[in-house]
Amino acid sequence: MKKAWKQIGRAAGFWGIYFAGQLTAGMLLSVICSIIVASKMNTGASFDYQAYSNAVMELAGNHMGLALIGAGILTLGVYLIIFGARKVNPLAQVDAKKISLKDFLFVVIGGFGTMLFMSQILNLIPFSEAMMDSLNEAFGTYNQYPLWQGILANAILIPILEEVVFRGLLYGRLRRGMPEIVAALITSAVFGIAHAGPIWMAWAFCFGMILNFARSRTGSIAASIVIHMMINTFAVIANYELIVLPQNTTVVIISTIVGAVLLAVYFFGLYKVTKKEKEEGKIKEPLLEEEEVSRREETTVVVM
Repeated sequence: MKKAWKQIGRAAGFWGIYFAGQLTAGMLLSVICSIIVASKMNTGASFDYQAYSNAVMELAGNHMGLALIGAGILTLGVYLIIFGARKVNPLAQVDAKKISLKDFLFVVIGGFGTMLFMSQILNLIPFSEAMMDSLNEAFGTYNQYPLWQGILANAILIPILEEVVFRGLLYGRLRRGMPEIVAALITSAVFGIAHAGPIWMAWAFCFGMILNFARSRTGSIAASIVIHMMINTFAVIANYELIVLPQNTTVVIISTIVGAVLLAVYFFGLYKVTKKEKEEGKIKEPLLEEEEVSRREETTVVVM
């Protein structure tokens, strides 16, 4: 039990850095936008605070991609500094390593399956109008800023950052102190809570479990990063209407069924392939920070 709480504390610390990075970038963007808007408005007796507030929110929304990019760079930079100070391999600490070609093929199949199933299943569930409006409003914020920011932030940087945090650092620590399924559930729950709105939270939880399966079976966040990038790239394409897909009932049902079949192939195929690879010793769990430091200290003592 003591070991579990120790790993929970470490996971919470790394998540705290991620949360602080998001908060800092958001606050900095708000301050900059406030200064810009204030410099262009009349601040005399007739100052219209509501107009000022609306202008700040609009300007911040149009540049939110920059805040996401800044938060990602800041957070990853802090992690690198921490691991550099401890003189440990940062890639090993977040479980970032190569995966086999067979693993990669099933991961790509899982990405397409998730893309089809998770995007269409929402259209088949009879949610209330208020809940769907909340979901659409949340998704709608992603196309307020320029396309290049959407690609860099949502399709590239966010998948890397969130997989480093949730599947690399959080799951990587928690699984050392508790059963893997419990660690996966907790990690996915935290991942879900990080997304606003009840539907999106539930969606993110299920998505998190799909990502956790790829991470746990292959032993690397490279697998979950691939799936995450595929889904977010699809979201960018849809939100910016780069490709407009038909949304009639027949297409939705067929897409959902095809997605479910691909996900089944992903789960079963990746499980079988990685089971054999683990038995052959091709997939090994990396040393955690304290384990790597301890191993290095023991080696130093022996050499001396």
